[in-house]
Amino acid sequence: MEERRRRVYLATLLMGASFCLGTVGYYVIGGGSWDLLDCAYMTAVTLTTVGYSEVVPVSATPAGQAFTIAFMMTGVAAVLYFASTFMAFIVEGDLRTLLGSKRMEKITRNMKDHYIVCGVGRTGRHTVRMLYRAGMGVVMVDQSKSHLKAVVAREGATLPYVVGDCTEEATLKEAGLGRARGLLCALDSDQANLYTVLTAKELRPDLRVVAKVSDSQAARKFKMVGADEVVAPTELGGKRLFAQMTEPAAAAFLERLTLPDQLDLMVREIRLGPGSPLAGQTLAEADLRQQVGNVLVLAIRQPEGGELLYNPKPSSRLPPGASVMAMGAAEDLDRFRDLAR
Repeated sequence: MEERRRRVYLATLLMGASFCLGTVGYYVIGGGSWDLLDCAYMTAVTLTTVGYSEVVPVSATPAGQAFTIAFMMTGVAAVLYFASTFMAFIVEGDLRTLLGSKRMEKITRNMKDHYIVCGVGRTGRHTVRMLYRAGMGVVMVDQSKSHLKAVVAREGATLPYVVGDCTEEATLKEAGLGRARGLLCALDSDQANLYTVLTAKELRPDLRVVAKVSDSQAARKFKMVGADEVVAPTELGGKRLFAQMTEPAAAAFLERLTLPDQLDLMVREIRLGPGSPLAGQTLAEADLRQQVGNVLVLAIRQPEGGELLYNPKPSSRLPPGASVMAMGAAEDLDRFRDLAR
């Protein structure tokens, strides 16, 4: 595709150069006495071979005749090359692809507070589905355009994506890394995920990054380069098998809480900002049921990774910067989050 695009650029440049050369050549042959617009018109007539009459008397001078003969031989060849190249570009679908890429770039540039999913293979496509169905902004990044198109077709929505190497800074920047809320690495190899984490953290040290690892022994290396959390699908699969066998009802309920398309209830972590009216109040004083709806506070984590208090009492206080683990309907949790900010 890149080679065909270069050919179109070259053909367009050659066409423009031929037109300028013809216009200037006729103007010089006329000694400046011929109008520049007439010279341009004569050039267009010659290039398109439409056979109109001369608008400038080129046949009156040997120089004009010689120039026109040479110009017709080279200029018409340039026109034919341009026409054939441009038609091939359209027929092969490159123009549609180029316009689609420009539209996708515009959508991506306008996104903020979104999540970037690197790799939409066996693991990443499920992550994209959960983010999209939870109503969260998501940008997909993958080197395989067929993988990206498959996800878009399955979800039946215009999901923005970037075709490129996730380990390269330019690709992550194109995906809106500077405006993103988080990045999820779900590439096929641990090496690619590790390098993506390193690149992302170098560009955005404050960005939350979660990475997939095939080998749980590599988790320490991911933490060393800045990954906030590391997930080992094989290990999680084993734990889920154990839970489904020993405590199937509890496991099913807890799993459904994390799947917004399966149940109206969900669990979210909500951080209290310093300017929130809830900051400094007790749970009884906050009266969340009255202010935001039917929300159940499961736990309170003290600021800066402090102690985690499970099943807090009504007298438990909500200090600024604390994180609250709350369960409720999506709209109630959204109101809680807005109030907490």
